[in-house]
Amino acid sequence: NDPVSGPAAAGSVAPRPPCFLRPLRRGAPNLGLSCRGGRCMINGILPSAPKAAANSLTPISKGLPVHALVTGGAGFIGSNLVDLLIEEGHTVTVVDDLSSGSTDNLAQALASGKATLVEADITTADLEEIVAAAKPEVIFHLAAQIDVRKSVADPVRDATVNILATIRLAKAARKAGVRKIVHTSSGG
Repeated sequence: NDPVSGPAAAGSVAPRPPCFLRPLRRGAPNLGLSCRGGRCMINGILPSAPKAAANSLTPISKGLPVHALVTGGAGFIGSNLVDLLIEEGHTVTVVDDLSSGSTDNLAQALASGKATLVEADITTADLEEIVAAAKPEVIFHLAAQIDVRKSVADPVRDATVNILATIRLAKAARKAGVRKIVHTSSGG
């Protein structure tokens, strides 16, 4: 028996379906994420889906495509994440103010028709409206002010971008019923 796919036919090996809860890259830490019996868990707890039957599997645990929202998706790391998500069959809404990222980084993703760009500053934009319109199942939060010199010179701006905007995004996600937020931080 494969712990993810369930019982396999005698003598055969069942393929492991893709799963959003597995690390995106080989060798990455799994952070308490695991898949067993076709169900994905965080620290042994099965994430619940709103209005889902108790025994039904959700798109994430079945390895089906989902819609993701990526803040900071026009930056180097964000755009690579967007490309990977699209390569794995998902669709993506990118939210970026293009202050340090570039649409050039998203050219292939946008041309594929599987990504859309919302040009917005996460400190001032109506995140509730953006998240509600995008209807993502997961948010990858990569938008940040990462320059240490800027954080020392203007700590209020740094806190506004890196702390207050993250809180605003989390509130918008909760209001829209988003099941998961993956927060990435540089420590800048």
